Amino acid sequence: MTRILVVDDLKDITETMGVLFEALGHDTKVAADGRQAVHTTLEFEPDIIFLDLDMPVLNGYEAAREIRGAPLPRQPFLIALTKAHGSTVEVTTRAVGFDLPAQAGRHQCLAGAGGRPVHAHAPGGLRRR
Repeated sequence: MTRILVVDDLKDITETMGVLFEALGHDTKVAADGRQAVHTTLEFEPDIIFLDLDMPVLNGYEAAREIRGAPLPRQPFLIALTKAHGSTVEVTTRAVGFDLPAQAGRHQCLAGAGGRPVHAHAPGGLRRR
């Protein structure tokens, strides 16, 4: 079972994505800000994190840096969630360690990482084709 963490300060987004992933059989947790994201990551050790960039307390960029620096047994696959776009956002999300960064002019989905499908499967985690 894939462990998924959804992080956004908009409750409608976390509830909707959480219900969807649970219905698909994934072990899912939600968090409302970057600080909660880091705390939940350390306890839950998710395989995938959907992380909003613009949040209170600790934004998604800062949370990603902390998660990448955390002593985890394995690093999660980080996906940037944002309405922002442009080359600066894309470069910055890549620089802080997102596996699927915000990309200028492209809608994102789990199946669209760099043009290659991304598959989550237990217990081996993620693999790209």
